[in-house]
Amino acid sequence: MTNTPTKTRKYTVLAVAIVILIMAGGIAIDSGTMPFLLNNTTSAAENNTPVQASLVVTISNLTNPAGSETLREVPERPSIEGTISASETESSFNYQKDVLSSFIDTSQSFTGAGTAMTSYEMTTYNLFTDPDIADPAHLGRPYGALTTIVINGTPGILENTLYGYETDATAVTRAIMTGPAGSETGFVMVSFVTQEDSTPVFHALITAEDAAAFEGVWDSGTHICRDDWTIIRLDDSFVGCNYEDPGERILPAVEKIVSYEEFDKYGLYVSSSDIRDSIEDYTITLNAIVYKISDGALNNDFAAMGEASVRLMEESHSIKAEISDLPAAPEYRDEVAEFIDGVDNYQRAGAMLWYGSSFTEPEAIRQGNDYLIAGIEHNNNALKALNLREINTALIDLPDDDFFPHAMYFHDFYRYQDAKKVNDISMKITGIKGSTLYITTNEDGEEEKILSGYGYKFVLPIIEISHYGYRGGGSSRITTPDPSKFSIVWNGEEYTAETPSGYLKPLGHAYTRQYLDRKEMIEALLLFKVPADLRYEEAYLKVDLGSEGTPVWHLMQRA
Repeated sequence: MTNTPTKTRKYTVLAVAIVILIMAGGIAIDSGTMPFLLNNTTSAAENNTPVQASLVVTISNLTNPAGSETLREVPERPSIEGTISASETESSFNYQKDVLSSFIDTSQSFTGAGTAMTSYEMTTYNLFTDPDIADPAHLGRPYGALTTIVINGTPGILENTLYGYETDATAVTRAIMTGPAGSETGFVMVSFVTQEDSTPVFHALITAEDAAAFEGVWDSGTHICRDDWTIIRLDDSFVGCNYEDPGERILPAVEKIVSYEEFDKYGLYVSSSDIRDSIEDYTITLNAIVYKISDGALNNDFAAMGEASVRLMEESHSIKAEISDLPAAPEYRDEVAEFIDGVDNYQRAGAMLWYGSSFTEPEAIRQGNDYLIAGIEHNNNALKALNLREINTALIDLPDDDFFPHAMYFHDFYRYQDAKKVNDISMKITGIKGSTLYITTNEDGEEEKILSGYGYKFVLPIIEISHYGYRGGGSSRITTPDPSKFSIVWNGEEYTAETPSGYLKPLGHAYTRQYLDRKEMIEALLLFKVPADLRYEEAYLKVDLGSEGTPVWHLMQRA
């Protein structure tokens, strides 16, 4: 994991602490000391009442990745240590043990931002239980729990999305709420902070009242979405984007329903023209973004497609919140609800199209297109009912789920000419090799073992370049492309070829830039260092030949 420069946060530790204390409510301060919820130390030392000493726990089985014990050269991950503390009396000691046990058990299966965890801190709080002063949202329960997860650097692309944080925050919340401590827990808070800065980059809180909506359905998905947390805050300058996997959301057993009771009581509604104008404007905004997604897809500009998809997610979320707050008269509520259904599908479409463009995943593109079609259909139903112009679907080109529709396979030739159009050149991929190490000879003539390192492997496509024709009128000598012109595309990332030279024992000769004359050819190994979980059938090899084109190959034979 690489370290990144500290970035400016949009809020301060003090501001977050104040907001959480106000919203969580009812935190006992009978000792006269108010705990700072985001402090790195317990406030026990300042408390005059008997205290329980902090428990220090090492998650020892995370020291080495599974299966790495046979890879002697792979560096070990550092131990992950943490503490649990409280500023309460010893009566909460059993509660501390229970929440700590729940956290340790679930932390071993983190899949999101928590995979970058280096340490953690847990703090428990006494809550008021007297019904005259207690926060009703705590359901009369005596304790609350805060887990602060310290991460090293910036997590991976997916792990650093809203989904990546929500997934592991939900895992902690689920473990506590469904574990031995659940019946005593009035709220759960989960914060992620970086080693460089104690200000949270993500913070979520759920009260016992809101968590009750998930009883019986905790295992139906991987994450609580942002609209279902009691409080959620994130640092937009750090978190990559607000992607949430629509298929992995845990749906509350009872959905929240918009209440019009107060508006109906006094007849305070927005005008029909305001409803029509709002829906029309929202439709124009959303479809302008859809056109940008289509443009990016048509030009194989995955970055532009991904950026537009993020905008579609964000605009859809904002529009849903705005239109849900409009007090529509009873005769327009069906149309508003239909439009909101469409906006929900636009948001899901943005999520899947972002994922598909970021990770070159065809199935995600197909799902995104399905959501987009459903969104347009719902919105057109609402527009039609309001006598507004419907969306012209003929003008929308859905993104193609084949990212490189003209990509070739092994042994397919790409033929081109040099810049002066006097030499004919052919290029093809004839196979591929994989390894986690190779041996080369250094400048002193000694053999040197080169390892891919933990989490990576070497991929070596076999490239063949031939000079098969000379047209006259200039030099017959050509120069083959530099290794830096070759890249592997996978999971939304491009990996440029490395530049070793000579024989890579025991794999073969490394490809380097060469001069070829008539009827000469070269066959050698390109070398790429890529993530260990790269699958050949999901990846592509791309070559930048400038004005002569950009050929692309699948890293596999034609089926």
